[in-house]
Amino acid sequence: MNNARRSTVLVSTLAALAASAHAAQVWVVGPTPGPGIDFTSVQAAVAAASSGDVILVRPALAGTYAGELTLGAKALTIVADGGAQVPS
Repeated sequence: MNNARRSTVLVSTLAALAASAHAAQVWVVGPTPGPGIDFTSVQAAVAAASSGDVILVRPALAGTYAGELTLGAKALTIVADGGAQVPS
């Protein structure tokens, strides 16, 4: 394979990978709706998220967010911030 053909294949491969790459979204869960809060329920954030996304859980007013989580086949990162407790 000559250099020109090799370069074309490399550029095509990189373009295909870039087009298929999913930029991770960070979803914020907080106890009350407002600026900077995407959801008030962890499960609602899970439902909206795509594999590779991050869910940041802010502390709840009552100490915890109630309920069990159903992730399905999604690969998510769920992070508790400032003492928030994420249900398991």
